[in-house]
Amino acid sequence: MLNGSGVPKTLPASSFRHTHLIILTYHANMALKRILLVLAASVFTLSGLARASTLAVSVSGQFSSPQGNQASQLWAPNAKWSLSFATNSNPSVSNTDLLGFDAPFSQFSYQLNGSNVAAAPTSIRFATAGNLGLFTLFFGPESGYSNGNPIPEFSFEGPQAFSGLTTLPTLLAGSFNVSRWTYSDAVNYDDNTSPASVVTLAPVPEPATLWLLGMSGVALGFVRVRRYVCRG
Repeated sequence: MLNGSGVPKTLPASSFRHTHLIILTYHANMALKRILLVLAASVFTLSGLARASTLAVSVSGQFSSPQGNQASQLWAPNAKWSLSFATNSNPSVSNTDLLGFDAPFSQFSYQLNGSNVAAAPTSIRFATAGNLGLFTLFFGPESGYSNGNPIPEFSFEGPQAFSGLTTLPTLLAGSFNVSRWTYSDAVNYDDNTSPASVVTLAPVPEPATLWLLGMSGVALGFVRVRRYVCRG
């Protein structure tokens, strides 16, 4: 820009600063719009996945010492035990009837007096309230016998831990008081009605959900930068 004498006119420093702020604000706005578009698409995608999520199931307790019982792989007198496994809130069920269903599971863990036990059930069956509720772990055929010998079974009675039909159930997240639990195998039987045991079904954050939370944090950071730039 020239002044009246044909000499280049020097713009005040405030004009350069104002122009610089406009450019910074424009780029901040564009970056924020891109992030918001990605977040919107992610929310739309995750809304369909929200119906099915992973649940971490856990319960613990302590065995008693019934007379005549013998220590085995899964049982010991007065031993503290804990177990956990993962399943889907909308499981692909099998072996269904009016009283319950088998649910697929993974990441099974069993501890006896704090030590890991290398054992896993063959099936886990969830029961309706009319069939004593909660679930049973079968360490062998659900008939209860393998080669004529009783298999280990761990059964938990209490509320029904799912809604809907047994052919299309939805497992419910939450805590369920155990009204009674029993353990049995070829040589042992332990029956406990202590109300201290609680079955917990806890949602496990999915990787996509963690990514969405991270992107939300980035978006919040851009909003704060934008406000700072605009104030500047």
